[in-house]
Amino acid sequence: MWYSSEVQQPRRPAVRALRASLAAIAHQLRVIEPRASRSISGIGITYPASWGSHPLAGHRLPDLRLAGEPPRLYEALRKGTFVLMGRDTAAVAAPWEGRVVTASPAAGLRPTLLVRPDGYAAWAAKDPDPDEVRETLTRWLGEVVGQIP
Repeated sequence: MWYSSEVQQPRRPAVRALRASLAAIAHQLRVIEPRASRSISGIGITYPASWGSHPLAGHRLPDLRLAGEPPRLYEALRKGTFVLMGRDTAAVAAPWEGRVVTASPAAGLRPTLLVRPDGYAAWAAKDPDPDEVRETLTRWLGEVVGQIP
């Protein structure tokens, strides 16, 4: 084997002590700890959204409860397709069947969301009209062959 433990330099005690001290200080600062843990785990990574977009666009979404089947957002994402989450979105998304799954939130007034297969919000709007939803689906999922109702 080309790798040998002799090649690695043992960490100096002073470096380990400094690292432990800084970690303890950061742990005590309650503002830093959640942000650092999100960054390290990858959950805190966001993608730039276009100017004027909804604040959720580009952010990773939590595993939201859904009304009906499947009961959770992450279960709907297991199919490897986009998820259009909102009230009364099934009819609008019907032409993109196979490319998007529709779901309704279990409770509360949430915006209509188009969730990418990796769990990030591709698009969000508070009360979009059906034409806005169609335009978004076309932009993210491509043109539909045939007529859109």
